[in-house]
Amino acid sequence: MSEYVAPTFKGKAFPCPHCKISSHMIWTDILHSRLDSEDYTLYTYSATCSHCNQCSIWNSTLVLADYSHINSIMIYPDSSGVPLPSKDMPSDVKQDYIEAACIYPKSPRGAVALLRLGLQKLCMHLGGEGKNINADLAKLAEDELVSKKLIRSADIIRIVGNNAVHPGTISDDDFDDVSFKLFALINMIVQQGITEPKEVDNMFGSLPEGPRQAAENRDKPKSK
Repeated sequence: MSEYVAPTFKGKAFPCPHCKISSHMIWTDILHSRLDSEDYTLYTYSATCSHCNQCSIWNSTLVLADYSHINSIMIYPDSSGVPLPSKDMPSDVKQDYIEAACIYPKSPRGAVALLRLGLQKLCMHLGGEGKNINADLAKLAEDELVSKKLIRSADIIRIVGNNAVHPGTISDDDFDDVSFKLFALINMIVQQGITEPKEVDNMFGSLPEGPRQAAENRDKPKSK
């Protein structure tokens, strides 16, 4: 899975919120106005996608003391910028994922709590009981149904999700950055735990019946 690049202020290229294609962006300063404080100026920019020629609109506050930008956010379209859910994501997990994406710009902690719930449901699709995420992950690792990499990705979501509702060791400054990346991790788990096994099964099922049957018989448990 290629690494997802989130839309960022003054970013040279990122997935367009309109056409979803990762494209070069052309930035234009379209409006600016002095705020109540003389120390700041509000700028409005457009970022035009070189693929579909549609634009996103961004607000950014310029700090006059050092000419740095703060509070830079996309205001149009109303998009969280998170990656789309995997096509093989189970429908009940996808429902939580989409809801998390919708509220993420206003409540990253709320989004993470929903992703944790989605992870719990995803564990059930991968063979867990769904009662305790930690126990489900341990069982999946013990049975070698998922890789250690996938377990570590799931642990990240579990731990950050716990921190979202119970203050832990993750600072508020780090939380927003980590929480955004959890969307990509959920997709990574679906890719490795559901999509890749399904693709292998489909390829195996397309083999000639004779060799396929011989391979299946070879892998059956030997009777004592």
